[in-house]
Amino acid sequence: MDRLIDSIAHLGGLLVPICAILVGGAIAIIGMVHRHAERIAKIERGIDPDGPWPQQK
Repeated sequence: MDRLIDSIAHLGGLLVPICAILVGGAIAIIGMVHRHAERIAKIERGIDPDGPWPQQK
């Protein structure tokens, strides 16, 4: 366990960009899953997900 902590601490200044890339990737994946769920919900309700937005009166 001590060896793992030492190897992580040895990365030093690279930890910030590595964490930023990981967090950005996680946010992108969550966004894709959410958009997919919305698309499936529209299809289940009989709405064309690629169709035009409804017009407001």
